[in-house]
Amino acid sequence: EEGKVAQIKGFGEKVQKNILENIKVAKRGRERRLLGKVFPLVEDLKQRLLDKDVFNRVTIVGSYRRRKPTIGDVDVLATAKKSEEAMDEFCALGDVVEILAKGDTKSSIILSGGIQVDIRIVEEEAWGSALMYFTGSKDHNVSLRSKAKGRNWKLNEYGLFGPEDDRLASKSEKEVYERLDMSFIPPELRENTGEIKAAEKDSIPVLVEEEDIRGDLQVHTNYSDGSGTIEQMVERALDKGFEYLLISDHGPSLKIAGGLTEEEFEEQAEEIEQVKDRFGVEILHGIEANITKDGLDISKDWCDRCDILCVGMHDRPDDPTERILSIFDEYPIDIFVHPLGRRFFSREPLDINLDRIASKAEEEHISFEINSQPERLDLDWQNVKKYRDKLKYVISTDAHSKEQMNFMHLGVSQARRGWCSKENILNTQPIDGVRSYLNG
Repeated sequence: EEGKVAQIKGFGEKVQKNILENIKVAKRGRERRLLGKVFPLVEDLKQRLLDKDVFNRVTIVGSYRRRKPTIGDVDVLATAKKSEEAMDEFCALGDVVEILAKGDTKSSIILSGGIQVDIRIVEEEAWGSALMYFTGSKDHNVSLRSKAKGRNWKLNEYGLFGPEDDRLASKSEKEVYERLDMSFIPPELRENTGEIKAAEKDSIPVLVEEEDIRGDLQVHTNYSDGSGTIEQMVERALDKGFEYLLISDHGPSLKIAGGLTEEEFEEQAEEIEQVKDRFGVEILHGIEANITKDGLDISKDWCDRCDILCVGMHDRPDDPTERILSIFDEYPIDIFVHPLGRRFFSREPLDINLDRIASKAEEEHISFEINSQPERLDLDWQNVKKYRDKLKYVISTDAHSKEQMNFMHLGVSQARRGWCSKENILNTQPIDGVRSYLNG
């Protein structure tokens, strides 16, 4: 920040700026954790508490319940038969390395993974209002309190109260929202981005569910940088109830990821045909072509041999918008994967004009991917919401192992944060509907 790096030979202002930005990104990584990495730990914690007889209800609240892509501390809300006994059980969990605070209804601990967990015990009567309050967001809660205040009411974690401090609602979130003449607002939408007015008009969309997804439209195999065979990935797709699966290994220029040669692509096509004969699932053969300064890293003839053509940018050019628009013009693209090219805590989003790119994608019937990898979750939820009436999205796992196909729920959570119903998501349709849109 003092400009000393720029004084070193070979280190100009641009290099100095990049170093500072990377330091800031890394610092954020120490303060917050990826939703996808925290998810199994938190769900295990929740179940361990529910297994204790003293707890009646346990819900993880805060940014986790709203499914923000990154999480700070983990906040637990619970009801219990005896609050003091519940606090004893909480602080005695096997992986507790430090007890920061212990009280009758509130305690804080550090688990062995370094995660801070705060718990609050509330009365059963106030469960709904407490759940609403501690889920947040802060801005959402401020708007709700303002709405209550306009009626000379008071809203807090203990309930919704009238002018005489009579409790009007508190047992469930739905009850509180309805008393304020609003429909229920799903936790993922509670960011004060229009959900209050929508709920007043009963126009909150029916959000997409993981069960609505009928196929995964981007996975990698051991032909490139994946660890699973085609057969293993197909078996996992069947286990998840999918009707179709797109095999989309990397194009040849991405050598660091074991990009396919054209000969290897043909070998893969033959193996896919053999696997198709043994399984009752539609296996689509595509590729994740790389956008380079000279176009795509595969020929147009190769493009035509893909059932579905995915493209993505894997470097940081000076002219990313023009490069992407040129590719959209020149090639028969179906899906633009991880559009922003971001990785939490290590790589900032590309500096692109997404309005121009989205308009071109709409014109060419190109879907934007919502990538479910924990470090990506790209497209981000804000832009998902912005373009949901213009584009069709594909939620895919970008799985590099059969286990990573379980990441689908993370992509779905970001689609939900972006106000998407199943109609906004292309792979909630049967395969014929997918083909019809992409070929349109």
